[in-house]
This record gives sequence, structure tokens and C-alpha cells, in this order.
Amino acid sequence: MGRIEAVSVLKQHAQAIRAMGATSLYVFGSTVRDEAQPARDLGLFIDYDPGSRFNAFDLVGIKQYLEDELRIPVDVTTRDGLHPMLRAEKKNSRADFLMARRVAHALHDILEAIERVEDITRGKSLGDFEASWQLRWLVQRANEIISEASRAIPDELTGTEPGIPWRKARGIGNVLRHDYEGLSDRIIWNVVLDELPRGQFNRSPSGRMVDRPEAGAAGQD
Repeated sequence: MGRIEAVSVLKQHAQAIRAMGATSLYVFGSTVRDEAQPARDLGLFIDYDPGSRFNAFDLVGIKQYLEDELRIPVDVTTRDGLHPMLRAEKKNSRADFLMARRVAHALHDILEAIERVEDITRGKSLGDFEASWQLRWLVQRANEIISEASRAIPDELTGTEPGIPWRKARGIGNVLRHDYEGLSDRIIWNVVLDELPRGQFNRSPSGRMVDRPEAGAAGQD
């Protein structure tokens, strides 16, 4: 769906979207650049009244409504939920245009998640991990972020770092979401000890991809 078509179609649903709590709606990514392919998601972000009780369920409701009406995958976020790198790009763009660079964003998110896990687990033991549900949940959430972000990195880039367990990193998110009851605290803790340090891109040649946000990013929406 191209930009003109997307804007035209969305205008037809503007009243319904406003009724769900959105005060404005913006198209971004490949659609606004007229590079979208039929199978690609329609990327949108909305504004809402911060004085309202608009919440994540309402956001999901907008996404589901649009997917039902448009019959295409739709990604919806809020202005304050945009990735920090996207918000920085937006300052240099027109109000209705955002250049998504998902590979650079994904690398950023992987590094950030690893660094945060290192911070919160520093000096901790397996016993500490087992005794703190907050620590366990934070580590599991970080692994989910790493897993999802890994999926945004194309194979031609992951192939430059064969020592990183990309396939397992991508797969653990599904296990944590769907088979969480079958994972013991000990084996999650062992991921912290043995796997996450291997994913330190800034300690390997892949760190150059983080320093060059444009690498592999063009057209990756």
C-alpha cells in the first residue's frame, strides 16, 4: 500500500480511530516513502491525550481494528513509544515522515538489554536470582527483547558473526513466551553466565555496525 492510498484509506476510518482514543495518526517507514510491498506491515504512530486513561489495551484495539478493516498487518505505536533513534530522526524530518532504520535500532536494543542484564546481575549468584522474582522477570524480559531484535537483523549481517548463536537467540523468545513453565531458574541463569557475553557486539567486529547506523539499514522497515 502506497502513501497516497494509505492516507486515503485511513481517513475513512478517522472517526472510529478517534473514538478509540487517538487524537492524530501518522504514517511512517516504507509506506510513506512509497516503498512498501504488499506483504509488508503498515507502520503507524498515534498521539493521544496524556490526560486520558488511554492504555496499551486501547492501542492493541486500534491495531486489531485496522488489521480487520484493511486486511493487512499493521504496526501501531505512540509518539512517546517510538524508538529513541526514531524520535531523533523525526526531529530532522517532516511531521508525517520517519525514516525507519530497524537494523541499527535492533543492534542498539540488543546491546542495551545485555548491558542492563550485566548491571542488575553484577555480584549476584544463582541463589540471589532464585530468591528475587523481580530479577528473574527483568532477565527474562531482556532475553525476549534480544530475541525479537535479533529477528530484525538480516542473515547477511548475522553471517559475519558466526560465533554468536543467532538462531538460538531468535528462538528463545518463543520459548519464554509459550513454554515459560518448562524453564528452570538455573538454565535461565546459565544464559546470563554463558550466552549473553558472547553477544557483545561492541567487543567484536560487529561493533562497527553499531557505530555505522546506516549499515544494512536502508529499506529495512
